[in-house]
Amino acid sequence: MRTTRTFDVAARPDQVVAFLSIPRNCFVFNIAGEILGHSDGPTRAGSWADMAFGQLRVHLEYLTFEPPTTVAFAVQWTGTGSFGTLGTYTYGIEPVPATGGARLTVAVDSPSGWWPAPYVRWYRGKVAQRIQRAIDDYAAVRP
Repeated sequence: MRTTRTFDVAARPDQVVAFLSIPRNCFVFNIAGEILGHSDGPTRAGSWADMAFGQLRVHLEYLTFEPPTTVAFAVQWTGTGSFGTLGTYTYGIEPVPATGGARLTVAVDSPSGWWPAPYVRWYRGKVAQRIQRAIDDYAAVRP
């Protein structure tokens, strides 16, 4: 199921890219996961990280990394209860001159499993709110 959300953040586009270049930040609800391994060098298309969240494991790979306009990544979950879920997340980033911040368009492509579509759309809206807060909090301490 594909859902798309557009919202503004106070962070500048370069701050949004910096936030998303840290694989752990791509997981809004549990960023304390252990990093099991990662690619070397600066973040770019093809960069990857493997993380652990309790019994769950996730492999994240950046598909597109084109600062300051686009960051896209795929995640593959494994472990009990994950059902091998695979999802892709694409962040379109554009400046908002009036505020000095950025406008994000986040497209999520992933199966919704047995959850009804209206619930999935509501839930992903809540995720978008948490992303917005996390990015703004990150930017507030990294001017």
